[in-house]
Amino acid sequence: MLKEEDLPLDEILDHYANKKDSYQEIIVIILNGEGEEGFIGVGTLFEKGALCLIEAETDNRPSFFAKTFFTLGKAHLELSIPEMGELIELFLKNPEELKTFFNPRNQIARDALSKLFEEHGLDINTFKHSFIFEGVLKQISSKLSD
Repeated sequence: MLKEEDLPLDEILDHYANKKDSYQEIIVIILNGEGEEGFIGVGTLFEKGALCLIEAETDNRPSFFAKTFFTLGKAHLELSIPEMGELIELFLKNPEELKTFFNPRNQIARDALSKLFEEHGLDINTFKHSFIFEGVLKQISSKLSD
């Protein structure tokens, strides 16, 4: 019998995706490094509702992993490790809202926010993702309570 560590990464990730209902939430963190295995498994987890985060290589250049996953529409954000911690904390409090807000297919909302920031002389890219999400969430909550 094969042990989990003997299986290819895609098979291990696929196993977790198929057992998604056994977990409260699944968070995939893709760290920079060598290797090209796991694209299929991460994509499957993303489709099953996992939050998929990629470690940022630099502030101004997307990593190889980020380019690939964003092109496929299978990851939410590319972040620094410290910012991942903040975002994971927010995710555990508001999982569906955060996945919806940062889903690559929902770029319309981000583009609209970016234009709004520009109208006030601000660059949305200089703000932490968690700050932007919290602000939007507060505005929505405020509107719903009114």
